Amino acid sequence: MNRTKTIYKNAIYAIIFLLFPRATFAQNREMDSLKQLLSRTSSGTARVDLLVKLGLFEQSFKGGLRYAEDALALAKKIHYRKGEGASFNQIGNQYFAASNYPAALNFYFQGLKIREETDDINGIFGSYNNIANVYFELGDLDRALTYNFKSLQFSQPSNVYGKACLLNNVGTIYEKREQLDSALYYQQRSYELFNQSMSKYQYINTLNALGSLQMKLGNYELAKSYFSLGIKNGVEYNDSLNRASSYLGLAKLFKQLKQEDSCINYAKRAIVFAHRQQSVAQSVIVDAGKLVSELYVGKNDKEAYTYLKLAMDTRDSTFSREKTMQIQNMVFAEQERQKEIQEQKSKEAEERQNNLQYAAIALGLVTLLIGFFVLSHSVIANQKLIKFLGIVSLLIIFEFLNLLLHPYLGELTHHSPVWMLLVMVSVAALLVPLHHKVEYWVTHKLVEKNNRIRLVAAKKTVAKLEGKVS
Repeated sequence: MNRTKTIYKNAIYAIIFLLFPRATFAQNREMDSLKQLLSRTSSGTARVDLLVKLGLFEQSFKGGLRYAEDALALAKKIHYRKGEGASFNQIGNQYFAASNYPAALNFYFQGLKIREETDDINGIFGSYNNIANVYFELGDLDRALTYNFKSLQFSQPSNVYGKACLLNNVGTIYEKREQLDSALYYQQRSYELFNQSMSKYQYINTLNALGSLQMKLGNYELAKSYFSLGIKNGVEYNDSLNRASSYLGLAKLFKQLKQEDSCINYAKRAIVFAHRQQSVAQSVIVDAGKLVSELYVGKNDKEAYTYLKLAMDTRDSTFSREKTMQIQNMVFAEQERQKEIQEQKSKEAEERQNNLQYAAIALGLVTLLIGFFVLSHSVIANQKLIKFLGIVSLLIIFEFLNLLLHPYLGELTHHSPVWMLLVMVSVAALLVPLHHKVEYWVTHKLVEKNNRIRLVAAKKTVAKLEGKVS
């Protein structure tokens, strides 16, 4: 079974495959239909869903990624959380198809978090299965199995197709671990569900898996029938990739049966169909090339060399591709690191701006309060209160300047604690004398004002007393 395409089958939009077989002409027709519908849908949740679907059907990595990122941007703008989850999942699909597994895993987990928050059952089902696929490709079979079983817990009774695909994945893991009884159990369940499902897309994976298992168990005729059914399903859905696996399975079967001509015939067919999906079917070409080369040795050495060279060149290409993937993963990791740094800077800048505003508001209130006491013609203010408010205002001004100057001081002093301390002490040295002068002026004005108020009050009292005496 090839798992590279399994990311699409259990996602939230798996229903698409129930309606549109994955034949090339059907995909093109569906893409045209979706693009026309998108041109008539200017905004809203419907546009997000359309962009995600377009990303699903788009064959190129950049094209599919662009649709998914556009969907994510719009979903965030309109606060469509379910759409955000689907968009993150589809971005993960694009990176998975490009074999950038760390990036795929990162986006799958982001999508899963949102889907759990929004209680999107079908979405959670798809996310868990996609995460399992990544771990499978990374060779972590235990985690792959864990996430497949987590996905199974969210399987809805109506999602027969999705469950059939999922059980096929579970069976494949058990076969990889050489637990053939468990593998056969889950592949049989997958086979039964596919026979109940309206769609038979990806049914070929289960048929190929059953063929492989029966061949290992020595049931060659039964294995042959499964591989033949797989080829029939591959023709129906124009599935070159998995059809190549069916042909390779038959080639291996005929090799065990000592039917060399049939083995060579089917191995060559496997190579032909694998070449149509070379970027994801290189292992088929390597295995089939080696198989043909072995059978030609001593009979047709030229052909033996040709097919051995094909296998070796493809293997070298696979190695080169793995190196490219490693570079892509490092680039992605660095991009994510820079993104996190930028987000942290933006967050800090926003917090600093808010703190500056709070400090400015507090300083304004204290200044207004002092001004009220100084300018009021009726309120006698206590000098100790004014001194206290003056100290508070000094502290607020110092904090305000600290917040305002800190980013620039950091760049100027390269965040040296000693230099930053010296600069702030210098600022304080300038502020304190200024504070004393302002405090003296305010106190002087306050005494004058208080004296005037008391004088006016005394005159009024004297006038009242004189009036009573007369």
